[in-house]
Amino acid sequence: MVSAIGPMGAQRMMDLARSQGAKAARPAADSTPTSETQSVASPAAQLAAQGAPIDAEKVAAIRAQVTAGTYAINPRAIADRMITSDLGLA
Repeated sequence: MVSAIGPMGAQRMMDLARSQGAKAARPAADSTPTSETQSVASPAAQLAAQGAPIDAEKVAAIRAQVTAGTYAINPRAIADRMITSDLGLA
């Protein structure tokens, strides 16, 4: 089964959660939300705000190959990478 976020996405989520530190993990003293607790976004929301990690140069190179009709698709290599990534071997 292919994971929706894969190990790299999961690692980014864990890193982001760790960077928030104890402040985000510690509940407020009372149940009334403060401006501090209201401003703390979930790790998923913060990742979404950062945007996807994109290699613009690689995208441009592939786009040029597709436009020129020289981009070769190797389904076996794609499948192998998906499996390797999902198993955490990459």
